[in-house]
This record gives sequence, structure tokens and C-alpha cells, in this order.
Amino acid sequence: MGPEPEARCHLCGGSLYRFDSFGARLQVTSDCRPWQAGGRLAICETCATVQRPVDAAWSAEAEAIYAGYAIYDQSAGAEQQVFDADGGRPRSSRIVEMLEPFLADAAVDVLDIGCGNGGFLRALSSRFPASRLSGTEFDTRNRAAVLAIPGTVGFYTGGFEVVPGHFDLISMIHVLEHIVDPVSFLRRACQALKPGGKILIQVPDRAANAFDVLIADHCTHFDLDSLRRCCRSAALEPALLTGSVVPKELTCIVTPTTVPVLGGDPPDPEAGRVAVTHQLAWLDRLAAHAREAASSAAAFGLFGSSISGTWLDAELGRSAAFFVDEDPSRIGRRWMGRPILAPADVAAGATVFVPLIPAAAARIAERLGGGAVRYEIPDTE
Repeated sequence: MGPEPEARCHLCGGSLYRFDSFGARLQVTSDCRPWQAGGRLAICETCATVQRPVDAAWSAEAEAIYAGYAIYDQSAGAEQQVFDADGGRPRSSRIVEMLEPFLADAAVDVLDIGCGNGGFLRALSSRFPASRLSGTEFDTRNRAAVLAIPGTVGFYTGGFEVVPGHFDLISMIHVLEHIVDPVSFLRRACQALKPGGKILIQVPDRAANAFDVLIADHCTHFDLDSLRRCCRSAALEPALLTGSVVPKELTCIVTPTTVPVLGGDPPDPEAGRVAVTHQLAWLDRLAAHAREAASSAAAFGLFGSSISGTWLDAELGRSAAFFVDEDPSRIGRRWMGRPILAPADVAAGATVFVPLIPAAAARIAERLGGGAVRYEIPDTE
């Protein structure tokens, strides 16, 4: 056999510009485990989509990650909470609340692709108890938990071809960024919709969150423009496309269209290269800043027990003595062998580094700081 062909863009087939220095950085998995360095990152020179080159090496790495996948392990499977000025709520409750104006009937047929342990279906069941719910996953480990949700009528492993019937709503929450051919995947989903049916998509927003490019098993790192282009390439028109439902994430509701949709700004690969290079440099500066803060702290911890905190702890050689979290399902547990503390339980004189984008980190430091604990925030991006 000859050498493997050079990977091309898995959205449009264009050639890829690779960020050669990327592989020196450690990575993290989407279920928040530290992961090895050596990954590759690229941007399409035609459609400007930021992505992992999908080849045999990436596929093997993703397969190894999925083999040990454990959703929300930090909270024993409890869904992650999202915090704002009103406090924390499970992320699915926010999404279901947003969906209400888009669901014409209180009794709908829903298929949740990549349903995990059923967080979204559980929230739907509570708000729309007359609905008929189904879910899919790549294995059966959460089958019993999903089928125990009131209103659940099916749990399937495999592609759309194994799921019977048609649906008013097909949801893909943190799924599309894992799919090797997202345009074809969306086209197949359309075939499982009822007339007037809708698809709900939620993905991380790479433009709003530099840490997304570090996630080894995400093959597409979407921003608003690339997600819109992906949907339109699949003959789907966004009825809603926003980053306001869940911070640092894009939420999209799309419907099939028979008329080609044109318009929007043309792709700008050069601007995309500059933006990603800037994000990578900021991540390097953040790690150096945290390393310096840890070296002079009497006691050093990291805020958050998810993607950013997990990655930064690995970059710092596991030097954090503790993690700080406001999610009650995580407080009192241990993460990577160290305790997860509530803000009120951090010892006086400690330093807590907040590995979030500067605006979000500043809000947390303003809310929790000012006492005997120092909350250190990153430099501006």
C-alpha cells in the first residue's frame, strides 16, 4: 500500500493550512480527561473552517478516547450546571426553555442523537410530558438510564437507518463537532424528519472559547459562520443561530429548504489563520501566567473542573492542590485525585487561578474575590 492521501477539509473538500506548532501542546478530551500532545490543527483554505485533519491517526485517537468515555465523571453523571447572574441551572433546562416557541404541539416525537445518560431527554420529559422520546448512542452503557425516563419509547445504537419512524424534532447537542462528515450527517437527519420538523444543533463556539481547539476528539471547531455554512450546505436554513442560550456555545435550530440559500459574508481563511494563531498564543501566555502564579502561591488551586481547568492542570504538571467549583453536584468530590471545593471552603491566603476567557474570569473574580483568597485572572486575549 502507498502512503495515506493528504487529508482535506471534511466539509467542502478544500486544501488545509496546518498550524505546525500546535502539536507541542497537551490536549484534553471532550469528557474532560488530560490527553497527550501531538495533535494537529488546521483551517480550510476555501471555507475557513477550523478542524482536525481527519486521517487514520486522528481516527485512532478518537476511537481510543471514546473507548473510555465517561460523561460528567466529576459529578457522578449529573449534568453540568450553567451559571449566570441568577445562579446555576442544568444546561438542558436552558435549552428546553428556549425550544418552547419552536414546538407547536405539547406532544412531539423527539430523537436525541448522542443522548448520553439522558440529560436533555429528562428535561424534555419534565416540560413536555406527553411527548414520545427516543435516543441514540454509540454503545449501550446508558441504555437503562435513558429508557427509565418517562415518555422514552426507544434507545438505539447505530445510524439513522436503525431508528424507526419520523420526528418533529431531532436534537444534536455536542454531537456535530465529533462527526467526520457533518454535511452528509445533516442530510441524513433531514430524511428522518416529519414535514415541518426541525433539527436542534448545539456545538462549542471556537471563536468565543480558545480552549475548544485543545479538545482532541472534536474534528470540527465551529464558529458562527462555519456552522451556518455547514447547515446551508446540507439544505438547512437556520431559524435561530445564537450564542446566548449557553455561554461559549452556539445553539441553532434549522429547517429543511428546497431553495438554495445565498448571502452572508464570504469565507476569509486569512483572517481565520490570524484569529487561531492569536488564540494559540493566548493559551501559551495563560499557561505561563498560571505557572508563575503557582510558583509563588502559599496554596494554589484552579477554578473549574471541566475542560479548561483539566487542561491547565496537566500543563502545570498537576501542581494544583485543589479545584474550586460552584456546581453543587461536584463540590465535595475529587477530580484527578484532588478535592473540589466550594468557594467558601478555600483557605485564607490561597491563590485560585481562573482559566477562562478574560471577560468571564473577571466576572468570577469580582463576584468571589475581595476577601482573603486571591482570584488570579488571565491577561486579555
